[in-house]
Amino acid sequence: MGACFDLTDVNFTGMLVEAHREIAEEYGTSGRKLPENRGGDEDLRMRELDCLVINSFLLKSAGRGVSLDTVRGAFEEGPAAFPGGKIRAASHLQIAVRNPANILGVFRPQIL
Repeated sequence: MGACFDLTDVNFTGMLVEAHREIAEEYGTSGRKLPENRGGDEDLRMRELDCLVINSFLLKSAGRGVSLDTVRGAFEEGPAAFPGGKIRAASHLQIAVRNPANILGVFRPQIL
Protein backbone atom coordinates (compact mmCIF):
# COMPACT_ATOMS: atom_id res chain seq x y z
CA MET A 1 0.00 0.00 0.00
CA GLY A 2 3.04 2.25 0.04
CA ALA A 3 2.73 5.36 2.18
CA CYS A 4 -0.81 4.85 3.50
CA PHE A 5 -3.04 7.31 5.30
CA ASP A 6 -4.65 4.64 7.45
CA LEU A 7 -7.97 5.60 9.00
CA THR A 8 -7.88 2.45 11.14
CA ASP A 9 -4.93 3.94 13.08
CA VAL A 10 -5.58 6.58 15.76
CA ASN A 11 -2.33 8.35 14.86
CA PHE A 12 -3.84 9.20 11.49
CA THR A 13 -7.43 9.88 12.53
CA GLY A 14 -6.10 12.27 15.15
CA MET A 15 -4.65 14.40 12.34
CA LEU A 16 -8.15 14.89 10.96
CA VAL A 17 -9.25 16.81 14.07
CA GLU A 18 -6.97 19.70 13.16
CA ALA A 19 -7.83 19.40 9.45
CA HIS A 20 -11.53 19.71 10.28
CA ARG A 21 -10.93 22.69 12.55
CA GLU A 22 -9.01 24.49 9.78
CA ILE A 23 -11.71 23.78 7.19
CA ALA A 24 -14.51 24.86 9.52
CA GLU A 25 -12.65 28.10 10.18
CA GLU A 26 -12.06 28.71 6.45
CA TYR A 27 -15.71 28.07 5.63
CA GLY A 28 -16.92 30.23 8.52
CA THR A 29 -14.67 33.13 7.53
CA SER A 30 -15.93 33.03 3.96
CA GLY A 31 -19.59 32.64 5.03
CA ARG A 32 -19.94 29.22 3.45
CA LYS A 33 -21.71 26.31 5.11
CA LEU A 34 -19.74 23.10 5.56
CA PRO A 35 -21.14 20.14 3.64
CA GLU A 36 -22.76 17.46 5.77
CA ASN A 37 -22.70 13.70 5.74
CA ARG A 38 -26.18 12.61 4.78
CA GLY A 39 -28.26 9.70 3.65
CA GLY A 40 -31.53 8.00 4.26
CA ASP A 41 -30.44 6.11 7.37
CA GLU A 42 -28.19 6.34 10.42
CA ASP A 43 -25.11 5.30 8.40
CA LEU A 44 -25.10 8.58 6.42
CA ARG A 45 -23.42 6.90 3.43
CA MET A 46 -23.13 10.11 1.42
CA ARG A 47 -20.09 11.36 3.32
CA GLU A 48 -19.46 14.76 1.79
CA LEU A 49 -17.96 16.26 4.96
CA ASP A 50 -15.66 13.28 5.51
CA CYS A 51 -14.48 13.51 1.87
CA LEU A 52 -13.79 17.22 2.17
CA VAL A 53 -11.76 16.83 5.37
CA ILE A 54 -9.69 13.90 4.05
CA ASN A 55 -9.06 15.46 0.64
CA SER A 56 -8.12 18.79 2.20
CA PHE A 57 -5.69 17.07 4.55
CA LEU A 58 -4.11 15.13 1.67
CA LEU A 59 -3.79 18.27 -0.46
CA LYS A 60 -2.10 20.20 2.35
CA SER A 61 0.19 17.23 3.06
CA ALA A 62 1.24 17.14 -0.60
CA GLY A 63 1.94 20.88 -0.40
CA ARG A 64 4.33 20.14 2.47
CA GLY A 65 6.08 17.44 0.40
CA VAL A 66 4.33 14.46 2.04
CA SER A 67 3.09 12.13 -0.68
CA LEU A 68 0.56 9.49 0.36
CA ASP A 69 -0.02 6.58 -2.00
CA THR A 70 -3.21 5.15 -0.52
CA VAL A 71 -6.00 5.84 1.96
CA ARG A 72 -7.58 2.96 3.89
CA GLY A 73 -10.70 3.10 6.02
CA ALA A 74 -13.02 0.67 7.79
CA PHE A 75 -16.71 1.44 7.79
CA GLU A 76 -19.21 -0.25 10.10
CA GLU A 77 -22.60 -0.05 8.46
CA GLY A 78 -25.98 -1.67 8.49
CA PRO A 79 -27.93 -3.35 11.25
CA ALA A 80 -26.41 -5.87 13.66
CA ALA A 81 -25.58 -9.10 11.82
CA PHE A 82 -27.30 -11.04 14.61
CA PRO A 83 -29.24 -10.11 17.77
CA GLY A 84 -27.03 -8.65 20.50
CA GLY A 85 -23.92 -8.62 18.30
CA LYS A 86 -21.66 -5.67 17.52
CA ILE A 87 -20.76 -6.98 14.04
CA ARG A 88 -22.70 -4.98 11.46
CA ALA A 89 -24.19 -6.56 8.35
CA ALA A 90 -22.77 -4.14 5.76
CA SER A 91 -19.31 -3.35 7.20
CA HIS A 92 -16.46 -3.07 4.74
CA LEU A 93 -12.91 -1.86 4.16
CA GLN A 94 -12.27 0.73 1.51
CA ILE A 95 -8.93 1.53 -0.11
CA ALA A 96 -8.35 4.53 -2.35
CA VAL A 97 -5.22 4.20 -4.47
CA ARG A 98 -3.86 7.67 -5.15
CA ASN A 99 -0.63 6.53 -6.81
CA PRO A 100 -1.31 4.15 -9.74
CA ALA A 101 2.25 2.79 -9.47
CA ASN A 102 1.05 0.94 -6.37
CA ILE A 103 -1.34 -1.22 -8.40
CA LEU A 104 0.66 -4.38 -9.05
CA GLY A 105 -2.14 -6.48 -10.47
CA VAL A 106 -5.86 -7.02 -10.62
CA PHE A 107 -7.79 -10.19 -9.78
CA ARG A 108 -11.37 -11.25 -9.30
CA PRO A 109 -11.93 -12.91 -5.92
CA GLN A 110 -13.94 -16.10 -5.85
CA ILE A 111 -17.31 -15.73 -4.19
CA LEU A 112 -17.89 -18.49 -1.65
